[in-house]
Order: sequence, then C-alpha cells, then structure tokens
Amino acid sequence: MPPGRLGRHQAVSFAVDSRPTVPAAPAASVTVMAVLTLPAMPPAGSGTLNGVLTASGTSQPATTVAPSVTVSRPVPVEADKARAEALGKKDLHEFHLSTNYRNSSEIYAFAAAYAERVGLHADLPNAVRSTGIDPEERTVADLEDGTRAALTDLVGAVDGTIGIVVPVARRAEVSRWLAGWSEHADLAAGEDARVVVLTGLETKGLEFDGIIVVEPAEIERESSTGRATLYVVLTRATQRLVTLTRS
Repeated sequence: MPPGRLGRHQAVSFAVDSRPTVPAAPAASVTVMAVLTLPAMPPAGSGTLNGVLTASGTSQPATTVAPSVTVSRPVPVEADKARAEALGKKDLHEFHLSTNYRNSSEIYAFAAAYAERVGLHADLPNAVRSTGIDPEERTVADLEDGTRAALTDLVGAVDGTIGIVVPVARRAEVSRWLAGWSEHADLAAGEDARVVVLTGLETKGLEFDGIIVVEPAEIERESSTGRATLYVVLTRATQRLVTLTRS
C-alpha cells in the first residue's frame, strides 16, 4: 500500500470481527466495497477511534465500510450485496458521522462544492479545522514542468507525505518524471517514501499532508464512477491541495 494514513471520518459502519484479516472477497462478478481491518478497539466506553468512531463492549478488531459517496464502483446494489456477504451474520452498528477531522475546512469546501456541482448526493460532514490556505487550481503549459513546480512548492510547505494522483494511463509517465527529478528522487525512494505517485482508486482509505491532482478531468472520465473517485481524491489532502490541468 502506498504511504499514507487511514482516514479518520470515512467509516460509517462496522462489525466486530476477531480475525486480523480482511474478509474473503466474493466471486469476481460481484463488486465489493472498500473493507479494511483496523487495530484493536479501545475498551468499552472509551468513546473514539482516531477521534471519531467507537465500538462499545469489545476490544476486538473492527471491519469498516466506506459510505456510498466514496465507493468508486459502478453498481451500488452489487456493492451492498458484497458487503452483506462479507460481514455475514456479525452484528452491524451504523453511525452517522457529521464531523470531518481530516481535511482543512478550505480543502473540504472545495471537495464539497465539487460533489454538489457534479451531482454526488451525499450527507457531507462539517470540517472543523482551518489553515487559511485555499486549494489551488493551476493551468499549465507543460504538465511535467507544472507537476515538478507544484511538488517543489508542497515539499517546502508541508512536513509529511505528498501524493501525486494521476489518471491510470499517466502513472508510468509521471513516475518516470519523478525518478528523473534529482531534487526530489530521494523523497520517492523506499518503503517509507515521502512522495508517491498513485491512481485515484489507490488513494481510498489514505491521507496525505499534500495532494497534487494531475489532470482531474481525466480521472473523472476514467469510469462511470469517476466523479466519485475524484471526490475521494480531493478529500485525501489534510493541509494542501493543488490541481493541474494542461492549457
């Protein structure tokens, strides 16, 4: 998995599961929602998991399932069926999460405006943390130069991880760019790389201090659920967000 941290406000339901592994996937013809196994829950009554969610009365791991607006799969009915099959007869507890602890309010306002503009019907949470820095939408003459400049800016602006999110068809190309930038190549080396190139779907469940989105319209057009995927991408950034579109 690319470097990043599990999201803090995305899970809306979970089932107690003593196994330390992800439930077995159903047949290939069934589309499964994003299912993650988290570490052991805090003791009963402790109140939060990563500041948001708890399981009462258990110290076992919990399996979380993302809300429908972040599910980048084309058939919601199949996703619901796959989730039911994965969870089996376990007790299911659903929570309504109304507070966003991941994104700055500026970043989330940008993502929420996008969701509304493209018709993603969602009960959007309230972001409570402000940085005073709005996302940037940059139009560039050369995509490689623009990506390099944006990365240089974010490396100097944030202390943590940076994700360069690209359309699937551009991943190899942008990875070659990054490897060839002498001032940044070391940041992308090794398992603990600070900078990573990844596709929209690969960002699910992760967060980064800075996100650069290369050609967001292409990510949107990649599939019938590309708009939901792009919304997920926009909500992966905790501090800085830059989108790049070639003029």
